[in-house]
Amino acid sequence: MLLDTGELDRPKLRKRIINDPDLRKKMEGLLHPRILDQMRIQIKTADYRDIKAVAVEVPLLFESGMDQFFDLTIVVLAKDQDLIKRISRRDRVKETDARKMLGLQMSQAEKTAKADHVLFNSGTSAELFESVDNLFNKIQKEFLTR
Repeated sequence: MLLDTGELDRPKLRKRIINDPDLRKKMEGLLHPRILDQMRIQIKTADYRDIKAVAVEVPLLFESGMDQFFDLTIVVLAKDQDLIKRISRRDRVKETDARKMLGLQMSQAEKTAKADHVLFNSGTSAELFESVDNLFNKIQKEFLTR
């Protein structure tokens, strides 16, 4: 799984993981505890002087069970076809592989049912950032002023 440079061959590993559920589970079992440990360290050492909150992006939040470590959860949704195009572009994979990768995740309907808040990413980046700001202000008023 390594390139001649010693770096991880991400495309090769990605292909193996999407086609081998046992390998994916094994990798998740090795990586998720370490990721969780690092996340806890970063949360503990974050600078809370100005804002008494921290946001953490966890791609497999509900699938990994990490949602139990947070006071509230936010899911950002988009149309499946938009997600497939974004994954394909980001990871430089065919749309069929992007679809497989998306299929490994919990459905957006299930995530919506589990989330405390839902944002829709169907517009521009500026519109999404505005939605994030609005939600953060709402959360600050409701949650952080208790």
